[in-house]
Amino acid sequence: MYTILSIRRFLLFNLLTTVVATIIITAFGNYYIDGQAINDSLDSLLVETGSLLKSITHTPHLLTPSKLKAIQFQLNANTFPSKKFIDNTDSNNGITHENNRYKFQLWNGDGKLLLNSPKAPNIPLIGKPGLSDKTIAGKKWRTFTIYDRQQGVILAIAEQYTSRYSMIRHMLIDDTYLTLLIYPLSGLFIWLIIGSGLKSIRFFAKEVAERAADHLDPVDLNEVPVEISPLVDELNKLFLRLQQAFEREQRFAADAAHELHTPLAALKTQAQLALKAIDSQECYTHLKQVIASVDRCAHVIQQLLTLCRLSPETIMPEHFTQVNLARIAAEVIAQLAPQAVLKQIEIELIAKDAEYKLLGNSIGLHVLIRNLVDNAIRYTPPGGMVKVVISNLPETILLQVIDNGPGIPPKLRARVFERFFRVIGSNAQGSGLGLAIVEQIANLHHGSIHLDKPDEGTGLKIEVKFPKN
Repeated sequence: MYTILSIRRFLLFNLLTTVVATIIITAFGNYYIDGQAINDSLDSLLVETGSLLKSITHTPHLLTPSKLKAIQFQLNANTFPSKKFIDNTDSNNGITHENNRYKFQLWNGDGKLLLNSPKAPNIPLIGKPGLSDKTIAGKKWRTFTIYDRQQGVILAIAEQYTSRYSMIRHMLIDDTYLTLLIYPLSGLFIWLIIGSGLKSIRFFAKEVAERAADHLDPVDLNEVPVEISPLVDELNKLFLRLQQAFEREQRFAADAAHELHTPLAALKTQAQLALKAIDSQECYTHLKQVIASVDRCAHVIQQLLTLCRLSPETIMPEHFTQVNLARIAAEVIAQLAPQAVLKQIEIELIAKDAEYKLLGNSIGLHVLIRNLVDNAIRYTPPGGMVKVVISNLPETILLQVIDNGPGIPPKLRARVFERFFRVIGSNAQGSGLGLAIVEQIANLHHGSIHLDKPDEGTGLKIEVKFPKN
């Protein structure tokens, strides 16, 4: 059981899912990459700030006790305008991180604290020379330490990692808010764009829906997207097959009406004469004519039905199988042998090889050989000869049907393949459809037909060439 799907909804869902997945992957990637970049930038800023503080310590008479005490008093007394960054983890403890998040300590060589920034930890921030990490009271700090041997002091400036993480988290949150804003807009734009792209499909569906039942002209492929061109192309092929089928049915009706009109009229006339006949012999003669007319009607109907069945729409090349042409010819000759015996006609099959295989339709090839041999028997006078010769050529298999009948004049050989065409002056009964059927079957097998005079005597030689596999 097939589920009816909406292309628009399918594309919308999958595209939005892809967008979300891409955004999530990008967010994690940016979190990692931006975190590295921010840490590198803050490390540089930490180094610059430390270097600046170091230059201040080289000020003359700065390191005297009175100066240091005055500076420390000013540091403790001053309030710095700040914007507070509250970390989710630290907010429960009421810890805030100010703009002046850097904390510094100035120590002398004896381990005495000379200066420190407000709210700096009591525990020394001193680490290895340069940048390093230090954990104080369970909190991780990024420190920059300068050992000034000339002044005999150690300067340490540090920043908590939590403030860095908070900055990165705020950036990620801002990106998330922006994504949540863009996501529905993206969905709307995708919905509208897909709808615009599907307009051509709706136009195509409307064009087909509004067609009349007998309007089977192909759809213009220039009006449809490339993606559905194969579908439209197959639909055009279906239209062509339907049109050919309708034309074939119309031809069948017209041909049947045309060909059956005369024998049916003759049938009615002979039946009326039989009713008016006085003696039994006259009635018998008219009844024989009735039977002959019925036989002709049956033959015409059989040929018309065969012509309809053996068409490109009903016999497809992909349904062909390996068939033995010599075996089919032997079966046909066996079926028509009684008819040849009644006319005292010698019929012969000449096939040197046991196997003459080609890719084809066995029923169609059977009808082709039967029509050729049947025509040869019909038009060959009593005591004549009919030969069926099958030969292997380098690229083809050659089928020849040769008789010593009256033959066909060269100027009429092209017309004998027309429907209902019969050579004037021929006394043999026929429908005029036999060779038309033969040509149609040969074309289905990509074969060719040639009419000629036999090498010896009079008559007709029909050659049909079939390509090998």
